[in-house]
Amino acid sequence: MVFSFSIARSQSILSRFSITEESGMITLFWQIEGGKSCNGITIQHSLDSINFSQIGSIEGVCGGSSAPTNYNFKHNNPAKNKINYYRLLLGNINPSQTIFKLVIDIKNGYLIQQNPVSEIANIFFENDKSSLLEILIYNINGQLIFNSQTKENMFQINTSNFINGQYLFVLNSIKDNTHFQGKFIVLH
Repeated sequence: MVFSFSIARSQSILSRFSITEESGMITLFWQIEGGKSCNGITIQHSLDSINFSQIGSIEGVCGGSSAPTNYNFKHNNPAKNKINYYRLLLGNINPSQTIFKLVIDIKNGYLIQQNPVSEIANIFFENDKSSLLEILIYNINGQLIFNSQTKENMFQINTSNFINGQYLFVLNSIKDNTHFQGKFIVLH
């Protein structure tokens, strides 16, 4: 489960730079425009989008004289439950645009980002088949205070109207009647 975004910066030599995630591994894809070239490619990684370190390289002349040239690189150990930032150094040209992915490692059926929650709770879970799921949130007194449905693999819950305290949530699969539950704390 991954969310991807890119921060655009001009890079005339690249016609494409994208990222995918599968089973906790990141793959970068890029294409150098036909007729463009550089001397070597350095693949860089960061966890803060400021301090990058080299995680790979391709030596020699990159690109081609007429047709676009495709490249890819696999990062087998990206940081879990963190945003992983990537960029390319193409010879002596300025760094490429920065792209990034949040790689989620779900344990016990779900992951809550930011627990205790101050304003937004992101509850991630497996939903590879895009099944219809329902979330029910109960306060400490057992009163239902929120419910919603999705076919995605996360719920984003705005807790600004919740009072400080502990909450129980239940995730139900509408189709096969399976469920799991968890807790989170709200502290404003």
